[in-house]
Amino acid sequence: YDDGFYYEGWEGHYELVKLNLDHPDVQNYLLSAVDYWIDAFDIDGIRLDVAYSLPRWFMAMLKDHCRQKKADFFLLGEVLGDNAGYMFSEAHLDSITDYPGFKGLWSSFNSLNMFEMAHTIKRNYGEMYRGQTLFSFVDNHDVERIASKLTDLEKLPLIYGMLFSLPGIPCIYYGSEWGEEGVKAPDNDYALRPCFEEPKPNELTDFIKELIEVRRNSDALCNGSYRNVVITNHQLIFERRTDNERVLVAINAGDSEFTAGNGELQGTFTELLVNTDEAETVTLNGQLTMPAYSVQFLKAV
Repeated sequence: YDDGFYYEGWEGHYELVKLNLDHPDVQNYLLSAVDYWIDAFDIDGIRLDVAYSLPRWFMAMLKDHCRQKKADFFLLGEVLGDNAGYMFSEAHLDSITDYPGFKGLWSSFNSLNMFEMAHTIKRNYGEMYRGQTLFSFVDNHDVERIASKLTDLEKLPLIYGMLFSLPGIPCIYYGSEWGEEGVKAPDNDYALRPCFEEPKPNELTDFIKELIEVRRNSDALCNGSYRNVVITNHQLIFERRTDNERVLVAINAGDSEFTAGNGELQGTFTELLVNTDEAETVTLNGQLTMPAYSVQFLKAV
């Protein structure tokens, strides 16, 4: 900038000056900025961009400061890879972005390989991040929109059905709730981050609204354990369960009806995803018929 000083920048972007977080005046300045947003606008949380570039002690200090001002303040860290358990244990973040889960979602549907998603969930919540909650998504401001990523748009409602039934905190990227397309292009942020003059709601929007309502009223879908029941290349049935609720989620990504057989498919269930005033009740005797391109949420009665 011809000012006689040299600035260290973030990953070569010198307009993003790297701050000396060890200096108390810098720390106080940043914390006062957070205080302003909490006091003036009553914000509930902060997303830390490229959190993996921040010192863990600084994030922990920020968390402690924010919690003193607001007991349920939420800190989300952007993490591009995996094996980042230190973000919870050392940085004290509440959640991190689940990019492995994102890849598993679109890839499972495009390759018709439900084993990939089942493996990803087991790895995330059964091994790597046990007891933690990840921030899950099918697209965001940095990646291609899911309507452009999927090779078969018949599966668009299905991938949202899976997003809202898996462990984690599901997130919707603006515009994707009505199936907006967007292909990432060099030096063209507008391709992924356009300005919309008005909403464009459609059947997909209505379905996502239903998914949101069902999830928010389901203890099992929000807080339950995860267990695979049936896995094939095209179909996946898994269980979400708490002490007081059991839900079976059945997804058929194939283009033909499929009857799944498993001794655990027993009992009476209420179908939660319905558009009628009264929910449909089904009785399973070791089998479940799954229509083509379908998602079912079955709550045990």
